[in-house]
Amino acid sequence: MAESDRRITPLDESSSRQIWVGWGVGLVCLALAFFVGGIFAPYVLLFFGVTVALRGHFPSIFAKHFDAQIIAGIPYRREESLRAWGVAMLSCVLLAALFYWIHLKVISNCVLSAVVDTEIVARLYVRGIVPANHKRGLYDPYLQELFYDWTLKLQPNCEATDVRIIFTDYSEPADRVRTIPSATINAIVPKWFSGFNEPSRKPDYYARTVLFPKLVKGQVASIVFRKPIRVLDEAQPTELALTDLIVRRVYKIETPFRIDRAAQTYDRSEEAVKIPAQFVALWHWRYSGKDRPPVPVKRDPDAPEPPLDPNEAEATFEARCNGGGTYKTINISNLEARREPRKK
Repeated sequence: MAESDRRITPLDESSSRQIWVGWGVGLVCLALAFFVGGIFAPYVLLFFGVTVALRGHFPSIFAKHFDAQIIAGIPYRREESLRAWGVAMLSCVLLAALFYWIHLKVISNCVLSAVVDTEIVARLYVRGIVPANHKRGLYDPYLQELFYDWTLKLQPNCEATDVRIIFTDYSEPADRVRTIPSATINAIVPKWFSGFNEPSRKPDYYARTVLFPKLVKGQVASIVFRKPIRVLDEAQPTELALTDLIVRRVYKIETPFRIDRAAQTYDRSEEAVKIPAQFVALWHWRYSGKDRPPVPVKRDPDAPEPPLDPNEAEATFEARCNGGGTYKTINISNLEARREPRKK
């Protein structure tokens, strides 16, 4: 046998270009699927590739019509079936969704950690006449509000989508809610253990849902429930105000990712010691000096603030106790200011 007989006939230019273009487009689509589509899009491409391979090996499955093959060896004409291709594409999407769900449940190492923290926060008010010529002035706090903050912090170790948290309160909530980043907060819905709507009876509990559409890897998302502390009798503030701190709240996280259960729990006995200690520390804190009395506490959180006089400015800031159990130092943050226009 001659050497030339063992040579493989080279591809013509048209076939070579089709192979290069096909491999290039395939790699680009696969890369885009990982960067843009996460896990779902690669599964779609996987099953679409299987469908194309089946089309090449078994063309009759996707054929709508065959012309009669009168003479053996003569190619026949085939028409593609749009119905068969439609069923195949729908099957690709459904199979991709199924394997995507299995991947998140079984294969994926994505973990969502959840940590609960509680603390007392004081908001202090400072007022005074704005100095002329932008000179510096010294002002003392004249009023403070006390709040109970209940915070849930979430942190995924991968990109998490559609993270839904259902909160259950056994007393009607009267707190304010803030989320970072922004999320959808549904209205409070009264519920009964019977499962029916029974308006003649007091609700057994109240439910509300917070939905984060997307959390990026390593991002710390927080949901803060702030409850104002109402002081009815300033002569015995500690005993009466602490009744506002009885929060019976349960939450449930709905996500396809695995949840770190170990980080979800928090010590209620520790909280029972920590919260009253923080409350007393901030109540009696002498912001203006040891020889000055503590700042009075606003008794009714819903009472409107008195309007500012002309040329008067008001600033607020928040105070929190440092950790350690002794609460001998505080942190100051969240400074805000507003003023009335200068009177001419």
